[in-house]
Amino acid sequence: MVNQVELLQWCIMTRRNFSRTKKLRYLSLIDCVERPLIPNVSFDLARYTNANCEHEFRFDVAGVHELFSLLRIPDEVATVYNGKVHDRCPGIEDMCIMLRRLATPMRYYDMLHPRWYVQWHHHLQRRQCL
Repeated sequence: MVNQVELLQWCIMTRRNFSRTKKLRYLSLIDCVERPLIPNVSFDLARYTNANCEHEFRFDVAGVHELFSLLRIPDEVATVYNGKVHDRCPGIEDMCIMLRRLATPMRYYDMLHPRWYVQWHHHLQRRQCL
């Protein structure tokens, strides 16, 4: 069975009225690198449990929603660079990104490789040694 690419290559090569350079141009267009697909992943705070939400953002789900309303963050946030709007995301997602970045630096296990943490956790938990 012949696939579409092979059939297209055969059609281009058998054309007599195409010059050699024109054939090479068409063949080079066929062999271009395919761009990777970007997955359609959307953020949904409702999928987080309270424990996971406290671990990631230091607030439970209700606390994140309350903070969102108290800070009066707009429903949609856009990034602007040189006067042009580039990216848009929901306000709750933007606030969760900010909370995650603010919560990260104080965690040892985020900075350590899990194998090292398992091997040296008893030394890390004893503050007298530090």
